Amino acid sequence: MRRCVALLLALAFAAEPAFAAIERVPRRAAARRYQRSHSAGPALVLRGGIAGYRMGDLNDFLDDANFLTGTSFEQVNGGGSFGAALRLPLNPNAALELGYERLTGTSEDASSAGKIDLDANLLTATISYYPPSYGGVLFGLGGGLGVVSSDAELRGTQRVELDGTGPAFYLLGSLEVPIGPGAALTFDGGLRYAVVSDVESAGFLPPNLDLDWTGPVLRGGLAVTFR
Repeated sequence: MRRCVALLLALAFAAEPAFAAIERVPRRAAARRYQRSHSAGPALVLRGGIAGYRMGDLNDFLDDANFLTGTSFEQVNGGGSFGAALRLPLNPNAALELGYERLTGTSEDASSAGKIDLDANLLTATISYYPPSYGGVLFGLGGGLGVVSSDAELRGTQRVELDGTGPAFYLLGSLEVPIGPGAALTFDGGLRYAVVSDVESAGFLPPNLDLDWTGPVLRGGLAVTFR
């Protein structure tokens, strides 16, 4: 009897690593299947997130306006973003992504009902590299160039558009978690440079004022591959 119990315990301990390995296999296999589908056809990627901004010129102007006129405009140090991109595979480990992103931000003065909307449109082209996946997720590293177009405006007794365009570039690290055939949750973060210099404001803002959407970026979304 003791020998039977000992034999059963030995088999249980010996089987435990095998069962753990079996549990890991489906996750790794799913990641490999997703990486193959990732490079098999174009994908639509929907994203949303938050970002930090470096609005130094504008924040200095708002501080001066608050001091001189008694307004209470808040400094702008960040905002939200949302957008979509078309990802085109170049080879099993690289892809080109053409994207659009809407950047948002705002500053309000409760006493005067004044408001500044700091929206912008960002068009980008990104090259990303995806090393072979050995776990249940897919990692990537990308960099890109683009153009940022200001869609900001001042709202008060009248509406004044803040127009201009400028360059953009960024570096991002990404993580994709497969959730089904050809579909994955996406997470990425990094740094973005996006500046519109010498904003046109019909004389309402000082000359040579920059709107600067430069800062850290953190986004999440969904990628769906079409084959």
